[in-house]
Amino acid sequence: RPSGEPLFRGGTSSPLLIGVGLQSWWEDHIRGLRPQRPVAMTTAPRDSLVWKLAWLLRESGDVVLSGCSTLSLFTATLQQLNQVFELHLGPWGPGQTGFVALPSHPADSPVILQLQFLFDVLQKTLSLKLVHVPDLGLPGPIKIFPFKSLRRLELRGVPLHCLRGLRGIYSQLETLTCSRSLQALEELLSACGGDLCSALPWLALLSADFSYNALTALDSSLRLLSALRFLNLSHNQVQDCEGFLMVGMSSLAELVPHGPLIVLL
Repeated sequence: RPSGEPLFRGGTSSPLLIGVGLQSWWEDHIRGLRPQRPVAMTTAPRDSLVWKLAWLLRESGDVVLSGCSTLSLFTATLQQLNQVFELHLGPWGPGQTGFVALPSHPADSPVILQLQFLFDVLQKTLSLKLVHVPDLGLPGPIKIFPFKSLRRLELRGVPLHCLRGLRGIYSQLETLTCSRSLQALEELLSACGGDLCSALPWLALLSADFSYNALTALDSSLRLLSALRFLNLSHNQVQDCEGFLMVGMSSLAELVPHGPLIVLL
C-alpha cells in the first residue's frame, strides 16, 4: 500500500479507523488506480469506490464531521470521486462559494443517493489530509472544491500547480501543513497553488507547518499570515532564515494578540 496511509486518520487520542476487513479492498483499490494504458476508465471501479467509501463514512463518519479525526485520501482517489460527482451531480467551479444544493433525483437511483451522501459529508468535513503518490491515478487537476468547511488541511507530496479550489477556503483555514511539495512559499500562500490568484491575508491561520520541503529562501508571502502563532520551517535548505524573520516578520509577531510567534528552525 503506497505510503502506508489510512483512509481515516485520527489524532493522538483517536485510533486509525480503517479495519482489517477493508485492508484487502484498499490494496485492490490502489492497484486498480494505476492506469494500465491511456484509455478512459469504465465506471465500474469508480462505482465500487463510491459504495465502499459511502459505507465506511456511514459507519465512522461522525468522528470526521465532529473534527475528532482527519479524512485522509490519496489524490488519485479524490480525482476519481470528482469525476463521478461531475458526471452525476453537475460540475462546479471556483466561482461557487458556500454549500452546493444538490439536484433532486429519483429515489430508485441508489448510486445517486450514495453520491449525494458522500458529497454532503465532504462539504461538512473539517479536517483533510491529501497524499500524492507519483504515477498513481490520472494526470490533471486535483480539485478540493467539494470541501467547503475545512479548518485543517494537510498536503503531502501534492503537486501544487495541480491543486484547484484553495482560494475558496484559505481564509477560513486554522491549521495548514505542507510537506514534500514546496519550492517557494509564495506558490502556496500567494498563488493558492494552481488557482494562480492573488491571495489576501490568511486571517484565521494560527499554525503553519512547512517542514520537509525544498525551500531555499523565504519571501514576502509570509506577511499574509497575519494571525500566525506557530511556524515550522525545519528540514529545509533556507540559508538566511533568521535575518528575514527578524526584519520581515517583526510586525507579524506584534500582531499576535495572545503571545509571541513560535518559529521552529
